[in-house]
Amino acid sequence: MVKRVSQIDGVKLYDIIKSRANVLGAIKDACRDHAKDPAVINIKENPDKYADVVQEILEAQNYRPSGFKQRRIFERGKWRELCYTRTFPDRIIQHCVLRVVAPILLGTCIRDSYAAIKGKGLHAGSVQIRKDLRADPDHTRYCLKIDVKKYFPSINRDILFQMVKRKIKCGRTLSLLETIIFECPGDSGLPIGMYPSQIFSAFYLCEFDRYCKQTLGLRFYYRYMDDIVVLGSSKNVLRNALNFMRRMLNSYGLTVKSNWQIFPMGARGLDFMGFVFRHSHTKIRKRNKVKYIRVCNHIVRNIKHKMGLTAHMFASKISYEGMLNWCDSRNLLKIHSSKVYIALEFGPEALK
Repeated sequence: MVKRVSQIDGVKLYDIIKSRANVLGAIKDACRDHAKDPAVINIKENPDKYADVVQEILEAQNYRPSGFKQRRIFERGKWRELCYTRTFPDRIIQHCVLRVVAPILLGTCIRDSYAAIKGKGLHAGSVQIRKDLRADPDHTRYCLKIDVKKYFPSINRDILFQMVKRKIKCGRTLSLLETIIFECPGDSGLPIGMYPSQIFSAFYLCEFDRYCKQTLGLRFYYRYMDDIVVLGSSKNVLRNALNFMRRMLNSYGLTVKSNWQIFPMGARGLDFMGFVFRHSHTKIRKRNKVKYIRVCNHIVRNIKHKMGLTAHMFASKISYEGMLNWCDSRNLLKIHSSKVYIALEFGPEALK
């Protein structure tokens, strides 16, 4: 059994959480993506004043969430309920504890879990899958692709907290984590949109990942949050694995979506993490390809009609080009990026 952590370098976890350096770092992290928020602007002007208050709350061990806001958005073909909380003190305190605790929790994740983990992500996952497909085509002939049904709302908070207790020993830290887990909106699950939800949801299936890798012996197993892919040499191997995976997920209060698939990699590519993987090459997902072409055409059209160009247009273009650089899409990149460059440098007439 993994040893529970109560201190780092002889210092109790909670003492690290409430330390001045950690609180100031948490303020910086909490304010990073909210630059236009008036509250964030005030905090940035005088961070020491807010750090004093946060340290007082942590010292008194009396933190309670000050309230939540919810917003409904339409994203990727479905409606999602997003949850927000105030930057001060809630988001800052969440960052205070997770700056210390998250590396301990996520440090138990397997190599092939790629969501919400520092140093991983889409690109690291795509590199590993491409490497495995080319290194062992015989044992990656078939693909099992599953998705957990309503993952965030289905997470059992009691099971989650028991998992946390198996990693963390410091009583004061556990008390603060208990408040963050159980005093969020709703009677069950984790709210989408909050920073702790990302960390806890990535951690929730860590034991399941190890079960699949070590007990079931699934060598080519990959997970990005609640999307799971397994590659194997035959359909029967993958069907048997699916049955065991379903039972284990059910023990966590989770259910596999009915749209699971088992298919030969040679018949079609694996659409996963924004890319379409094949043994011979990797392309960007069609939806992202279309969006990139539209962004480039939008920029060229605005130049042609002498309309304004915004930083958002170029940020979108650069974002998609970042993905294109990680797959075999050089021709797509060359054609459409060149159109934008020519229109900017020589005018849209030069494209004719």
